Amino acid sequence: MPNTDVLTNIFETKYFLTDISFSGEMKLKEDLGFDSLTLVNLIVDIEEALDIEFDISLLEPGKMNTLGDLLRLMDVAV
Repeated sequence: MPNTDVLTNIFETKYFLTDISFSGEMKLKEDLGFDSLTLVNLIVDIEEALDIEFDISLLEPGKMNTLGDLLRLMDVAV
C-alpha cells in the first residue's frame, strides 16, 4: 500500500479527517491542527500500520513540519 494511502486511512479512521487533498507542503500543525501530542500519536499509528519502528534520530520535531516531511520519513523507514 502506498504511503499516501496509509496516511489517508489513518487520518480517516483515527483522526476523522476526510477528503484530504495531499500536498507535500500541507503543514501538520497549521493546516491540520495537530499539536505535539497528536504528532506523537500519529507516529505511533504509522509505525503500527507499517509494522516498523522509526529510528529515534529521525524524529526530531523540527524535521516534521509538513506532510511531505512525514512521507519522506516513511520512505526512509520502509
